[in-house]
Amino acid sequence: MKYYKITNSKEFELYCVGMPYEEEERLRLFEEKKIDYMYAWNKPEIIQFILWKYNVRNSFYNPASFCDFHEWVGSSLHNPPIRGQIDGRIWVISPKIKKVIETFRMPDHRFYEVEVKALHSQEIRTYYIFHLLFSPYDKLLYEEISFSVEYTDSTKNEKTIEAFKKGYVQSKKHWFDIRNTISEANKHLSVEMYPNEFIYKKGYDILWGKMGPIIFNEKVKAALEKVDLLGVELKEWNEYPIITGFSSKNSQNI
Repeated sequence: MKYYKITNSKEFELYCVGMPYEEEERLRLFEEKKIDYMYAWNKPEIIQFILWKYNVRNSFYNPASFCDFHEWVGSSLHNPPIRGQIDGRIWVISPKIKKVIETFRMPDHRFYEVEVKALHSQEIRTYYIFHLLFSPYDKLLYEEISFSVEYTDSTKNEKTIEAFKKGYVQSKKHWFDIRNTISEANKHLSVEMYPNEFIYKKGYDILWGKMGPIIFNEKVKAALEKVDLLGVELKEWNEYPIITGFSSKNSQNI
């Protein structure tokens, strides 16, 4: 199964949305445990965003088009300043994309309604923040995954890898405990321990990328391609092997 991520196409990549500082003062979304990668906003109301052209002087006078997907970007240099994205896996999407993705299988998530005002025209349109909760490491089927430990000696420019077979690591906590023990025993080295494949018991169509984007499978890509999206590009994402809807019959594929 192939996976993909959503971005803006090149001609629209500077057309971003952001939260005015006065809106953050009103909602206090950035308060601890109010909304982030593992906490949903429990008392949502409509959020006010602006549409602006990123990294362009006098952006009020530089028109930015409404697209079906926008990056949430902030800038302290903008006048007035704009708050960037919360700590979490986030898309800012049009109702058109929301209607497509909410028919697919995905982990815990929330949609928050947003009113986006274009700075140059004052036109307002409805969007949604799609908030995918937790991270891949909270939902992995650890006992079915093999791990590797990479030791790097920067003084000698040497790197060695140690393998841990499937079944050695039993949980997220167990993984962290093993990694910490290895790091303590090798303080003169840089140590990284990582899963070689990402295996989930549930059959997700939309899920988390390792450290960055929300990703989705070929079925979601095909559905998105049917709805004539503006300013959107769907790029292949293939950083590591993924299995969703795992059962014993999948074992031969690992």
